[in-house]
Amino acid sequence: MIIENALYCQEIQHQKKPLIAICLNKECQAAPGLCISCFPTHASHNEDLQTIDNVRQKLEEQIQTTKLNYSICEEVIQIINLIKMETTRIIQNILGIQKISNHEDIAKVKLMLIYSKPSKENNSISIKTQTELKKVKEILNDLKTALEFSQSNLTDGQQQEFQECLKLANQLYAQGRFEEAKQQFNYCVYLDPTNLYSKWRIGMCLKMQGVYDQANEVFDKILYENPTFVDALCHKADSLRLQGKYQEALSYFDKTLSLDEKNFVGLSYKGETLRKLQRYAESLIFFDRALIINPKNAITLFGKGDSLRCLKRYDESLITLNQGEQIDPNNALIQYSKGYSFKAKGQTQEAMECFKKCIAINPQYKNSVEKELEQLKN
Repeated sequence: MIIENALYCQEIQHQKKPLIAICLNKECQAAPGLCISCFPTHASHNEDLQTIDNVRQKLEEQIQTTKLNYSICEEVIQIINLIKMETTRIIQNILGIQKISNHEDIAKVKLMLIYSKPSKENNSISIKTQTELKKVKEILNDLKTALEFSQSNLTDGQQQEFQECLKLANQLYAQGRFEEAKQQFNYCVYLDPTNLYSKWRIGMCLKMQGVYDQANEVFDKILYENPTFVDALCHKADSLRLQGKYQEALSYFDKTLSLDEKNFVGLSYKGETLRKLQRYAESLIFFDRALIINPKNAITLFGKGDSLRCLKRYDESLITLNQGEQIDPNNALIQYSKGYSFKAKGQTQEAMECFKKCIAINPQYKNSVEKELEQLKN
């Protein structure tokens, strides 16, 4: 906020003398704006007193520094986008030769696997890429945290307490201890009421506990403060999906993807929402876009495989579901969908094996699957 020289001192006895300086001392409890008569009150920390012109200059320096940081971020984003484009191209190339349908594919596979094989020095390109990207991610997360703290009113001690509390809260969340995590995130918000990340995590805890209406209330409050907070939009959409409110969920997934077209959760769960609405061909578009970003997500592979099954593309369905099974052998839904694909193909024995695996993994499917098993036996 720019302070104009037309402002006057708030001390009644100073007879509305104009402000000429600002106190920047953290511990000082007096009004920060000073007129000439206020200086004796601040005698113990004269070095923290700055003229208004000096303060304006400091703010201008901060603006220029932040603009420089923004410019660097733009350059980094351009580089990251180029890396993402190249990574997408590599994935598409691998998908193209994965079926190994001709001799040219075999030659390409040989070259690709030879040059991606880790050497004794552990210096393959793929390993270097993963290592460097992890470093970049850590640096960017640290920068994000630093920028958030720069806008808060926390003292150094409070910042340390906040960071420790946030670290514990994230650990509890990762362990699935959502009630305890929620308490810690609430304390983070108590320490810094402006921290939207902590508020979002409270919503996530509620969502993971199945309290979807309360979760959406939290997400709505965040979106009131920041309508472009992508994670709040995306997970409000997912909460609506989990409540069976599919049309409403789609509108929030669309808002998510309009802000971040590469958002994996938004793409995958929009596909899942379309699958639930029996819009299978459309769902495949979003599953495929999600799998370009993360080709080893078992839930997304199930969604794609099951949509293919519902479109009666059984061979493609089984290929996709088998990929998902390799990643997550204990996914009951994959076995469930495979069972129906095999049944449709007339492969009774394979269907029965999948249905039995489904029940073994998750007994909740027993009633519906046992009916299928009885039909197959007869």
